[in-house]
Amino acid sequence: MTHQTHHREQAVLQSNLERSRRLRCLARAIVLTTGSSVFLLLQALPASAQTQYLRQSIGQAPEVHTHVSTKTARYQPLFGVGSANSEVVKAVKHYGLLSIDPDGESRPVNYNREEVVYYVLAGTGLLRYGNREVPVSKDDFFYLPIGARHGFANPREDTLQLMVMGVEIPANAAVKPPPRLPLANAGQVAFQLLPQSNHGPSSRFQLLLGNTNSKRDRLAAANQINSLYVIDFDPGGTNIPHRHENEEEIYFMLRGNGEMVAGETAEGKEARHPVKAGDAFFFARNTLVGFYSSPDTDTEHARILAVRVKCPQLPEASAEKK
Repeated sequence: MTHQTHHREQAVLQSNLERSRRLRCLARAIVLTTGSSVFLLLQALPASAQTQYLRQSIGQAPEVHTHVSTKTARYQPLFGVGSANSEVVKAVKHYGLLSIDPDGESRPVNYNREEVVYYVLAGTGLLRYGNREVPVSKDDFFYLPIGARHGFANPREDTLQLMVMGVEIPANAAVKPPPRLPLANAGQVAFQLLPQSNHGPSSRFQLLLGNTNSKRDRLAAANQINSLYVIDFDPGGTNIPHRHENEEEIYFMLRGNGEMVAGETAEGKEARHPVKAGDAFFFARNTLVGFYSSPDTDTEHARILAVRVKCPQLPEASAEKK
């Protein structure tokens, strides 16, 4: 074997070893399509952790006929049941937009083994809960325990839009229903800095709903849902990238724009994605998550509706850490 041939073979061997190492340690991006909808899944494969995220948008998510659908009520699943990649999502069972036309109504539903939180994005309507009809309007949020049969009606002239968030209750969990309907309006909840969370002074939090042990949320009612909250950002504000070891999290852009941090690049840097109102991200446990608001001072503050939930068969996560 000539010296030149030996050198070439050594170079090829070294290249193959390096390629193998990178495949073991770096990330791969997979784009999956369904109809007009595009999901982006990032799966990082370091030796010690695995991270995943999904991306969806209200403008792209198709309507799916479900148990709540009628001629005047439509459901767009973003993550979980009805979406193309529901197997990636472990704890969150339903996450999507329910839209009810003027003079319309949804079909009554009972989510088996799920606690459900709703957030009213637009409009005014009626929550049919048991034998009651409860008025709900924009920025209302409320909690329904497992076994709560309910539906919605819209007697008004504008479309009623609600974000549906359903989380599975473990089979061995004993859940005591709240004595009354936990309902409040986000306008009643002050924004506050959370210095202990190290997210910096440019993002403020509305702490809307937590679990039954919460001492700081407006409503303390949930079992598996650790926190429902809204983040408001100054121009150029930041939600410092971080991870939640034992929780899944979803960010929904209520308004504004910026860059979402979702996972890492092959080089181990933050993977940033331009986002606008209506975009949503699902983050699996231990995935890097963060946000950088647009520095444009002529636009409204960016706001994110976020929900964090316990992962199944994992130690109970702290509800006091954002």
